[in-house]
Amino acid sequence: VGIPALGFSPMNNTPVLLHDHDEFLNEKVFLEGIKIYQSLIPAVANVPVGKVASETSRLASRHFTSKLLQHI
Repeated sequence: VGIPALGFSPMNNTPVLLHDHDEFLNEKVFLEGIKIYQSLIPAVANVPVGKVASETSRLASRHFTSKLLQHI
């Protein structure tokens, strides 16, 4: 379709055990992930109508990066 996409998970420093018999997620990592998504979703969802895809992805990337760096 030509829509730029980005895969992302806020679960940093976590062993890859998703859907395994010993799957777990540290509470602190989970709560920090919520904060990250609270910044990320508005940053990529509030794209001005009528912008071309390349300009939109540049704007979203810049905004997302600045918001993400606030949490590091």
